[in-house]
Amino acid sequence: MAMDPFQGDAHAWAREQFGTADLGDQRRTKRLTRVAARMAADPSASIPGHMEGRAEAKAAYRLLDADVVTFEAVAAPQWRRTRACGPGLFLLLGDTTELDFGILRRVPDLAPTGNGGGYGFHLHAALVVGAEDERVIGLAGERVHYRKPAPAGEDTSQRLERDQESDVWGEVIDQVGPFAAETRWVHVLVLVGHLDCLWP
Repeated sequence: MAMDPFQGDAHAWAREQFGTADLGDQRRTKRLTRVAARMAADPSASIPGHMEGRAEAKAAYRLLDADVVTFEAVAAPQWRRTRACGPGLFLLLGDTTELDFGILRRVPDLAPTGNGGGYGFHLHAALVVGAEDERVIGLAGERVHYRKPAPAGEDTSQRLERDQESDVWGEVIDQVGPFAAETRWVHVLVLVGHLDCLWP
């Protein structure tokens, strides 16, 4: 499926989004911005399709395989920039997206999704939107959650004793942290399950 190309300067966008990512070596950060710019310019292409030649494609795969290139390390610059959005009143819209790779694709480290028939993970995100002008600012925090299958024979009281899936919202709120001076945040969440995650 073809996707619309990026509107604007993909290289400037990539530098803004990822240029301060701490990947242990500035060369990795530069490569990340190049890869991101090319992906933004043509989102439906494969990695070999984005890169100029085999050596560059292999370098992109090496980057993505590096232990220090984590979801958190790549996304942190955007989270920091978004959290510095003040002054004003902002809504932090909580959303959970289920990324399901299907039952037939066995990718290491994925977890059950939906009713247990697929494999993937959940991404819990806090999207910041201006309360007055409805302007989308960006993402202030995100957590990847891998659902743990219920132990065989677990009863209701045992299920209530273990960590709840909704606890991840408390983690996202903690990750976002307090608002800066002259800035107010209102978290808007649709929670499924217990609300204990929101109060100590």
